[in-house]
Amino acid sequence: MGVSGKAKVLVIGAGFAGVPLAIELTSKGLDVTLVDSKPYFEVVFANARTLVEPADLKPHGVFVQGHVKELHPIHALLDDGRRLDFDFAAVCTGSSQQFGKGGAATIEERRAELKAQHDALVAAPAVVVVGGGPLGVELVGEVATDMPSKPTFLVHSGDRLMPSLPPRASRLALSWLKGHGCKVLLNNRLQLDPASDPASAPAGPLVTAKGEELPRGALVLWATGTRPATGLMKPALAEALDSDGLIKATNQYRAAPRGAQVEPTLQVVGHPTLFALGDANNVKEEKLAYLAQAQAPVVAGNIAALAAAKEAAAAGGAAGQAAHPPKLSAWRPGMGLPTIMIVSLGRSYGVAHLAYFTFGGWLVSKIKDINTFISKSRHGVCLAP
Repeated sequence: MGVSGKAKVLVIGAGFAGVPLAIELTSKGLDVTLVDSKPYFEVVFANARTLVEPADLKPHGVFVQGHVKELHPIHALLDDGRRLDFDFAAVCTGSSQQFGKGGAATIEERRAELKAQHDALVAAPAVVVVGGGPLGVELVGEVATDMPSKPTFLVHSGDRLMPSLPPRASRLALSWLKGHGCKVLLNNRLQLDPASDPASAPAGPLVTAKGEELPRGALVLWATGTRPATGLMKPALAEALDSDGLIKATNQYRAAPRGAQVEPTLQVVGHPTLFALGDANNVKEEKLAYLAQAQAPVVAGNIAALAAAKEAAAAGGAAGQAAHPPKLSAWRPGMGLPTIMIVSLGRSYGVAHLAYFTFGGWLVSKIKDINTFISKSRHGVCLAP
């Protein structure tokens, strides 16, 4: 417990899950520390319009700028040597992707990075997007819409675009892209190191695995998927990671209604005082921002319940603990709803998969208006739309 007698909670990661979790925990009277390597919140699917100054955020306890190098059962070590002790911790580190990533330590540096990326796009004679998942499809669709005279290419290793969605969605996206002048290369790969700078054009010729040459000097944008940002677990808690590097957060369960299934409380396997949210955990569901935000109140309630039980046990010993068993809530994967996925293609078309229906058209683009999604994301961290 902290000096004030309140339980100390460390929230690692100030993203879609971490910020609302810190706010929820603070509202419950807990001693909260939020740590992140960057001092700003960013809606990653709409970079330039969504950087938020820390001062704009609702108070959420203490903010520490730093990178958590190691997480241990009761403390965390930052890469500069600082140690943060806690009673409970939540890992909200999300995932990393090649496109749009940056190493900015300040909001001014991040804005400069985004401007440099945009300038490179404008100057490039052509654009090559690698990866045919939803991100790659949306990215090349934006370029084809806003810069119709710029040659665009989409290179995908699979036999159809967006393989996580039904085949009809793939066909609709492929048809739209071809109709807007984009050359789609399926069952192919780019002979280039993905670790190369995504915001700079390679000096040499671009060649695919099948020998097709792409325009020299083209800007290459990598959209080949994400990796969970869970390296902080490896030194001391490696057993809590699955083979994909996701944190096992499904071992502590509460029985669902009528005993039909079990649902996770989002506690880490073998460590009931640790929690994992969003892209970092191994819950079987689509990894979407709105689901990460929705997990925050569930985890906040569970931490508050465990903290109250710990306080009762300290006050009354074993008898106090038995008299005040914690009642934990469970997270229903996907909020218990059918899969909802919306992929925008430019400003006036999109593809949607809602439960058992897949369709495309201008109405989809209105549903996923980027400004509306930004407003919802800002609301999720208690900001004005």
